[in-house]
Amino acid sequence: MGECYTNIEKCHTEYKWIIQQFNSHLEICEMFMEVEGIILQSPEFYTEIDGHRTTWNLQVFFNGSKEEYKDWISFQINYLSEMDDNVIGYYKIHLVKNNGTRVLVCKSNKLVGFNKTNSLLINQFFEKNTILAENDFLPNDALTIICEVVILGEPFTTLGPKPITQPKYEVLEDYQQLFNTRACSDVIFILGERKIKAHKAILIARSAVFFTMFKNDEKAGNKNCVVNITDMNLEVFNEFLRFIYTNQIFHLNEFDKELLFAANKYQIKLLKEICEYSLYKSLNVNNAAQTLVLADDNSSSQLAVHTINFINKYGLEVINTIGYKAMETSHPHLVTAIYKALTIDRKILKIEHESIEQCSTPIFELR
Repeated sequence: MGECYTNIEKCHTEYKWIIQQFNSHLEICEMFMEVEGIILQSPEFYTEIDGHRTTWNLQVFFNGSKEEYKDWISFQINYLSEMDDNVIGYYKIHLVKNNGTRVLVCKSNKLVGFNKTNSLLINQFFEKNTILAENDFLPNDALTIICEVVILGEPFTTLGPKPITQPKYEVLEDYQQLFNTRACSDVIFILGERKIKAHKAILIARSAVFFTMFKNDEKAGNKNCVVNITDMNLEVFNEFLRFIYTNQIFHLNEFDKELLFAANKYQIKLLKEICEYSLYKSLNVNNAAQTLVLADDNSSSQLAVHTINFINKYGLEVINTIGYKAMETSHPHLVTAIYKALTIDRKILKIEHESIEQCSTPIFELR
């Protein structure tokens, strides 16, 4: 007996949109009071199905899409590709809480058709007053929206037995789920009045410091694993734990300094390198001295070397900053290190210059 299998190609895409200074957008709306006047648009993102690339973007209407929805935020998914045929699929829209948990706001209960002239508009995405009252959704005044789109392609048929496909690796998704639910947790971190649950096995696998800490508790017969955290705030600690579980950081630019401290304290090498690179990319005249102090305090030798080179390059501009004057008082040894590096650079330049002069043949000797 012959057999065949008919299936439909699927393309699953997730797009994260972080809207910073969210309250400022709302204040602008109140100032102008224009219906449909304040529309924020995301950059384009892409999917590919049946060999065709499709283009999308998202829009937020801060005064609602119509007068009757002025107390609501409206949301729109735009299909921007030039393809004539409809693209069909499903969608889900989530908001993200400050602990990384996704909250489903809306989804399609049946197949939806997308085309360039028919955008998907959600008039009552969420109420303005509700989102402002729920502080969990606006960490550092930033709203995070995740749009999931699943596009269906053409049916295809495979003759013969069902083909063996490459399995999907779901470890990261599993650990993300564990981070979100904290199911079967066996450690409690205390931050002020807040209790944060976690899993010992994951912590000791990622950090030698946690390994030693829990090993010593085990030897001492301490069955209740409770750890007080006094040197990180709740938002930073949640970012720190998220990285331990998933290797992901949602707010690196905001917390790279604090996360560098955490990575150094708990000896998490990859996180430390990520933070060092983030600080290096954002290096400028005004923050150079503070960055050097941070590198010194957290044993970030590579970041320190690059920062010293930067300071020597922009000399007087950096020396005249408030941060540099504070560093002279709090970390005078760094001023010495800067001077030594500058002296060495000048000696090298002098040696190179003398070598060039010795190797050069005067023109009159060639005649």
